[in-house]
Amino acid sequence: MKTFDRYKQNLKQIGNSIYSYDTHVAQIQGNKLHKLKWNAKGKTSSPTTSKHINYVANELNLDIVSWKPLSIPEHILDGFAEEELKVFYNSITSQTAWIVHDTEVDELPDDEYQDCFHYIVKRTLEMLLELHKENKATQKKYGS
Repeated sequence: MKTFDRYKQNLKQIGNSIYSYDTHVAQIQGNKLHKLKWNAKGKTSSPTTSKHINYVANELNLDIVSWKPLSIPEHILDGFAEEELKVFYNSITSQTAWIVHDTEVDELPDDEYQDCFHYIVKRTLEMLLELHKENKATQKKYGS
């Protein structure tokens, strides 16, 4: 674990992960600092967290890359909403960044990392959708 000269109490680096307070807010990938989508007690943005991320990027001479949602057509997401699966989409996207941390994926160049990351999220969503369909079919068959 590394602390920084400023914000010693509330900013730390563990491996390639940056934490503001106890929330994982950014990930170092090569010479870039990728902002992550985060949620802490209902808050998804914070001036303090922005200061922390900007400070880390400056201290480590990294370019900041903003979080971008996976571009899944809205009509597909609307279909997920029926069963409240949009929540899973947001969770999967956030958690996937943590899952690939310190793996071979984490070591890929930026473009390959983004492609691989989006592929993992897409495949996870496809598997969830398939499980959902199977569950619906089972419920219909057995009257649950």
